[in-house]
Amino acid sequence: MQIPILIEPLADGRFRAKAGEPFAASADGLTATEAAQRLEAVVRERLNTGSLLGVIDLDNGAAPTSAAGLQLEPLPDTDWFFQTMREAIAENRRREDEAEG
Repeated sequence: MQIPILIEPLADGRFRAKAGEPFAASADGLTATEAAQRLEAVVRERLNTGSLLGVIDLDNGAAPTSAAGLQLEPLPDTDWFFQTMREAIAENRRREDEAEG
């Protein structure tokens, strides 16, 4: 999954990276890259501590009378978004393990 972020220079020469909703998070760093990496860590930490990403399927008709379109259960293993997130998390963990060891 790709999340658009904004990286802005700060008056003190540092940078701030921001992500909009649903994450509404920001992180500062000495460089634009460091700010973006710190923001990524903030978002990943939220997802690793129990926050869930979900989707609502809407059609182009009247609102349903039930919440049948709301999906709060974990996404199935076959969901492309879930697979992409799982692969990205595994890759980042692999990189962190290599950097530590």
